[in-house]
Amino acid sequence: AHLNQLNGQVSFYTIAISLQPSQAVLTPPAAAWSPGKIWQDAVGAAGAFAQVLITMIIWLAVFSVYIIPLVLIVWFVLRWRRLHTGRPLPYAANIHHQRPLSEE
Repeated sequence: AHLNQLNGQVSFYTIAISLQPSQAVLTPPAAAWSPGKIWQDAVGAAGAFAQVLITMIIWLAVFSVYIIPLVLIVWFVLRWRRLHTGRPLPYAANIHHQRPLSEE
């Protein structure tokens, strides 16, 4: 009984599919050596490099509001820790505190 009820709800459709092989991609023949084309490519690459460089400078300028104070805080903390720890000064800083050798 349940199977007969489901048969009334099912409908079938015909689908037509046609398959064709993909076309091979033809590569253009290599052009002869051209100084003008090389010059254009080099100028384009230099322009792209300059654009990236200017973009980085703009980003650094905008974020310098955060970067400079952070660097200064780290520098002051490291300097304060170095001056207030019990580490001895380097040899070059202790030279003028040594007694001169006696000439006997």
